[in-house]
Order: sequence, then C-alpha cells, then structure tokens
Amino acid sequence: MQQAGERVRITAQLIDTITGFHLWSENYDRDLSDIFALQDELTMKLISAMEVNLTFGEQARLWEGGTTNIQAYDRHMRGMDCFARIKEEDFKQARKFFREAINIDKAYAMPYVMLGITHIFDLLYRWSKSPLQSFEEAEKNAEKALALNDSLDTAHCLLGLLLLFKRQHEDAVKEGERAIELNPNGAFANILLAFILFCSDKAELAIKLLKRAFRLNPIPPPYFYSFLSGAYRINGQYEKAIEVSKKGLTGNPDQLTLYLMLAASYSALNLTEEASKAAEEVLVISPNFSLEYYGKMIPYKSQETVDKYIDALRKAGLPE
Repeated sequence: MQQAGERVRITAQLIDTITGFHLWSENYDRDLSDIFALQDELTMKLISAMEVNLTFGEQARLWEGGTTNIQAYDRHMRGMDCFARIKEEDFKQARKFFREAINIDKAYAMPYVMLGITHIFDLLYRWSKSPLQSFEEAEKNAEKALALNDSLDTAHCLLGLLLLFKRQHEDAVKEGERAIELNPNGAFANILLAFILFCSDKAELAIKLLKRAFRLNPIPPPYFYSFLSGAYRINGQYEKAIEVSKKGLTGNPDQLTLYLMLAASYSALNLTEEASKAAEEVLVISPNFSLEYYGKMIPYKSQETVDKYIDALRKAGLPE
C-alpha cells in the first residue's frame, strides 16, 4: 500500500502457493475520505476478482453488480460454492446462504434465481419431499428475480428451465437464447441453455455451447461435465460421453449424474461389466434411485430419447 496525501494505492496479488505462479494482480487508487467505504469496495472487488479467476469465470462480474452490500454478496457466493457441488446436503446449505443474502438485501436478484434453480435440481434428483411445492417455489423465485431485474440473464435461464419442465420446449429455448443475448459471455447462461437444447433434441448445438461454457469458466463445477457428457450421449457419441464423465469424476468422485452417464453409455456400447459397476455407484450415492421416477422427471422432448436412456440404465442393472 502506498499513500500520498488523501490518496492511497493498494496493490493486490494472487499467487498459487503450490506452483508459485502469478495468477492475478490489480492496482486500486482511491481517496481516503471514507476509509470504511473504501474497505468494503476493495473487499467486494477482491472477492469478485478471485471468483473470476478461480471458479465462476466472467459471470462473477455480473453477480457482483447485483448488490452493493458486501455481506449480501458474500452470502451469495458462499451459496454458489455449495451449489456447485450438486449434492443434497450442500443444496440445503446453499439455500440457507441464498436466503441470508436476500434478508440482507431484498433487492438482490441473483439469490432468488439460485434458490429457484436449487428447487429444479431437487425435482430432477428426487431430493424433494414435495415435487409440486418445489416447482411452485422455483416459479415464485423466478417471478421475484425478473421483477427485480428483467435484464438478468440467469433469471431468464431459470424461466427457461421452468418451461422445460412444463414440456414447453420451444418457449424454453427462447428464454435461454434471451439469456445469451443479455450476457453472451456468461458461462452459467451458456451451460443452462445447452441443457435446455439437448433436452429439446438439439444435442449438436448444445455441445458447441457447452464447449464455450468450459472456455468461459476456468474451473468448471461438476454439472458442466454432466451436461456435456449427457449431450454426447444423446448425440450417440458414447466414447466421448465416457471420457467426459471420467474426467469430471476425477475431482468429484461422488457425482450421481456422472455415474448415470457412465452406466448408460457403457450399456449402449454393450460393456456390461463397466455399466454394472457404474450402476452400483449410483445406488451407493442414491439408494432410493428409481427408474420410474427418474424417467418421469427427465424433461426430454422426445419420449423415444427418454425410453432409450431408461432402457440403457435398466440394462446396466438399476432398479425400477
């Protein structure tokens, strides 16, 4: 830190302590007239910069802009960290953080979006005790987020997901495309539109968007791998689906969806032993897994695509 009169310059650096590599640096020149406001501003900027470089890509810049309250932003980012793990207990903790962020700043739209998305995932993974209530909660949060900020890309993504689960696929795609128009470099918007697309029989286009999302996010969370593997599987590229799933499991060894992708892809290739092992891992993670429930919740446009997927999982040994 350097000071000259009423001006101060602070230089912040981010170093990888293992490799010694210089990851990021920034200079901040500010007046000292309000030292506490300066502290909050710099804290916000530093947190955002680290999220940009380490986890969520340029999307974090948008999340920062949703609030000027450092405590609300901190709670939201803690929630995002929990959300990225895609586990039932972590989702409960994520919702706690998102609600805390909202209680601190009720005009902050992003936590409403993420609350809604956690409820959608709860439906898909059978984590919800009341699917109808979860869907209604997701709708309520989407309405609130859009009322607060209609130009927020992820709010349109959430609306797209809701339409997808209503089986209104064309309208869902339009909402996802609107999200990309609002924020072309948003990794989150790209990944969620890709999910909507491959559920809507547009796997090749989804794969292109997924690859873009990986480029936009320096360290992608596990669901990025799940979505890319799923798109490859639907597109009949089973070897690619297996490769991506294995890569995702390297740092996330207990991800349900990645084992589902492996089980279905191995099964499609008639690799019975490998498919069976992947199915066993599914049941370790989710002992109550049911093909009947899962088949009803998968929001694919084509029933043939659903049946093909469920048949592959059944062949791998997963229970009805």
